Amino acid sequence: MSSVQAELVGYWNFDEGTGTTAYDQSGNNNNGTIYGAS
Repeated sequence: MSSVQAELVGYWNFDEGTGTTAYDQSGNNNNGTIYGAS
């Protein structure tokens, strides 16, 4: 793991395809809610 990766607080791909949750891939569980996307 690089020092940049070790300092990540969140990483979102925004590729879920459906739904309103952007899941945090960093392992820190900082999921977000998407509003108004189309």
